[in-house]
Amino acid sequence: MKPHFVENWELGVPQTLAVFGTSLSFYLAPMLARELENRFGAVAQVANFGLSATASITALSRLDAVIEAAPHGVLMEFAVNDAHSFYHDETAFDAGISLQESRENLETLVLRLQKSLPCCEIWLQTTNGAWDSPRGVESLGTANCATHRPQLNAYFETVRAVARARGLQIVDNWNVWHALQHADFAHFAQLVPDGIHPSPRGIRELWIPQILRAWNIEQSGQT
Repeated sequence: MKPHFVENWELGVPQTLAVFGTSLSFYLAPMLARELENRFGAVAQVANFGLSATASITALSRLDAVIEAAPHGVLMEFAVNDAHSFYHDETAFDAGISLQESRENLETLVLRLQKSLPCCEIWLQTTNGAWDSPRGVESLGTANCATHRPQLNAYFETVRAVARARGLQIVDNWNVWHALQHADFAHFAQLVPDGIHPSPRGIRELWIPQILRAWNIEQSGQT
């Protein structure tokens, strides 16, 4: 399904896409912006609302900033950090988010966006899987990334469930990453070197093409 904001970009109409999510989205946004500008020019505007070391509770507290930007589309993910079993510090603001709470928080984010920005198109997304990379750093929350996310796909399934229940579109990136992780783990490990954050190469090779396919955009080849 081609989003209306993409159709407007094709017509030369300026539209803003908000990329709202974790640190994974923070690193995705500038590279996606570059790819979209290569394809559509300056009318394709991307606002980076990636929040490092946060999950859906913090997202609820930061949603007003997204709404104030009045985007025409929102691409949103938080499940990868909701799934963290202790989230760096068991007393942290986003610590201990259950599967049910993750779903409820996502539904609240969606409903608040729809109420405040009824014409804004909301796209949910899943992200890559994790692994326990020796390059992970405990103080940065990248140590034992898979061990500390034992139910990661179950959290991704809540995203899929909300998309189905709310009639939303989803970019289900996890399927592509999961297939690579099992078919060629060495390559997967190169693309996710610290265990959770895709490298620029990983974003170029897997993530951006998946988004472009979901939006029926022909990739320019100049990410």
